[in-house]
Amino acid sequence: MACPYCAGSTEGGGKYTVVILSVFIALVYIPFYVLFRMVFKEGAKAKDIDQK
Repeated sequence: MACPYCAGSTEGGGKYTVVILSVFIALVYIPFYVLFRMVFKEGAKAKDIDQK
C-alpha cells in the first residue's frame, strides 16, 4: 500500500464523485449483463435443438 502522499490526494474528491462513478458503473454493467444473459440463453436453446 502506498503512502498517502505517493498515491495522490484523497482530499476534496468532489461533491458528486461517488454519484458519477455509481451512474457510470450502472450504465456499463446493465447492458453487459443483459447481453451475456441473452448469449447464454441462446446457447442453451441451441444445445437443446442439437440434442433433439
